[in-house]
Amino acid sequence: MRYKNWKPIIGGQFQSFVICSYIVLVILIFLNEILDLPHIVFGVPSTIINWTEIVIEIVIVFLVSFVSIYMLGLVESKRRQAEECIRHLNSVLKAIRTVNQMISVEKDRDRLLQKTCDVLIETRGYDAAWLGFLRDGKAFEVVVGSGFREDVNRFYEYIIGGKHPQCIKNALVQKDKLIVMYKSRECRDCLFKNACTGKATTIIRLEHANRLFGLLTISLASDIIAADEEKGLLKEVAGDIAIALHNLELEEAHKQAEEQIQKDLKEKEIMLQEIHHRVKNNLQIISSLLNLQSRYIKDEQSLELFRDSQNRVRSMALIHERLYQSRDLASIPFAEYIKKLTSGLYSVYGVDPDRVVLKIETDDVFLGIDQAIPCGLIINELVSNSLKHAFPETWQGKAEIKIALHQIKSEKIELIVSDNGVGIPEKLDFRKTESLGLNLVTLLAEEQLQGKVELDRKEGTRFQIKFMRGK
Repeated sequence: MRYKNWKPIIGGQFQSFVICSYIVLVILIFLNEILDLPHIVFGVPSTIINWTEIVIEIVIVFLVSFVSIYMLGLVESKRRQAEECIRHLNSVLKAIRTVNQMISVEKDRDRLLQKTCDVLIETRGYDAAWLGFLRDGKAFEVVVGSGFREDVNRFYEYIIGGKHPQCIKNALVQKDKLIVMYKSRECRDCLFKNACTGKATTIIRLEHANRLFGLLTISLASDIIAADEEKGLLKEVAGDIAIALHNLELEEAHKQAEEQIQKDLKEKEIMLQEIHHRVKNNLQIISSLLNLQSRYIKDEQSLELFRDSQNRVRSMALIHERLYQSRDLASIPFAEYIKKLTSGLYSVYGVDPDRVVLKIETDDVFLGIDQAIPCGLIINELVSNSLKHAFPETWQGKAEIKIALHQIKSEKIELIVSDNGVGIPEKLDFRKTESLGLNLVTLLAEEQLQGKVELDRKEGTRFQIKFMRGK
């Protein structure tokens, strides 16, 4: 910042007074030598009054006074310069702080650019300021500004339309971050040269991460615009704006990526729902075909085999139906599935729920399709066996089937299917039986679920299966 010298402080009147005093002194000395002034004025001979000594003393007094006042003027000038410098630095810091605060909260690009121009006008007193955002570092996409007195819309149209003044062209191609443009030959053909008369235009490149985001252009008196503090302010503000624009682009790209992911997930969800729906329909068709075929079978043993196959198909169809109806296509609430599966089995085998009571105890367990289908088939086989064999017509007492599904550890599941019926004979090894159902239980539990099967024959039949929850 340039500051004025001490002359206004001492004042032009004092300078005139000093000059006049010297002229009077010279005239007095001259009259003393020619006219014997002491004798004329005081009525005494000049030999009594040494006029020359008096004049010399007066000159010394005037010189001392002049030097003292001059030094006081210098001190006052320095004090005012210091105060002005402090005010200037405070305004610089205020502008930087205000811009940084605004950048931290403003998430809209266009409002950020406009508010930055407004802040620079308000806090620093620039005559005009405008910001242009470059699309891909080449063409201006947005131009906003403050402080314009001329047709600003026409200016914006020219800049966005690619009709750039020479100063803008230079700023786009040069590598200097800050360019100060005074009125020169380059301004002769500029449509807006009159707006810059008596001023200097400073253009600052908004650069970050090896990319040019745009230009910041301000207009102010040339003696202020060239100050180092002002240049430092403009460079810092431009750097902060470039970082903010970079962050906004990253956030926008992240938002678009998230929206695309959500869109893709929605499409896949619809596709999976359609797949589960079609699989469920196909399994139901198979179950219906087995049911139709069973009508032509007279042999009870063969009919029972058809019925068992139909139940297995139905248990798998229920899994796909639940997944199709569920919001979470990756897993299903297994308690609801067990209730519907067992209800169907009671209906198929014509068992009165009041005669054979079913108790279901389950935690809030969700299983993925890879574990839900084996568990469903295991429950289907064991409950079917209990309904067919555990309670003969001669059975006396309370008949009860119990299904329990618990999460016993953070990643471990326990499935128990039991009844208090006649039980499985002690000599029968369920792992080596000719029954397809029991072989299927062992295969599904140990091979697909990677679990362990235990049989307790103390009070009826109790199958316990433990396996790790799928990832």
